[in-house]
Amino acid sequence: MTAASRRVSSLIDRYGEDFTVGGNPHRGVFSNIAPGQARAYLTQAEVDASALPLWTCLVADDDTTAVGNTVVWNSLSLTVKKIAQAQFQGALVAKMLVMTG
Repeated sequence: MTAASRRVSSLIDRYGEDFTVGGNPHRGVFSNIAPGQARAYLTQAEVDASALPLWTCLVADDDTTAVGNTVVWNSLSLTVKKIAQAQFQGALVAKMLVMTG
């Protein structure tokens, strides 16, 4: 783990919210994403077939959540459709889960 990924992980621990995947605890920072922004990660057909709102969650670089997993957060069940990598100076520092309801 790089110094940058440790800093991002610390921020996620501080400001994030708890969620579960398969009964296992995780932590992340949740946000809505507009359908227009979601098209940067999902196909138009995936966006059209999805219930609104669409969600993202920023998680630590070592988070084990995978595409197809169900995230349970705040009484919502969300399906992970895409995982984007956030890099700093060529090193993975976080992941962004793109999810639909």
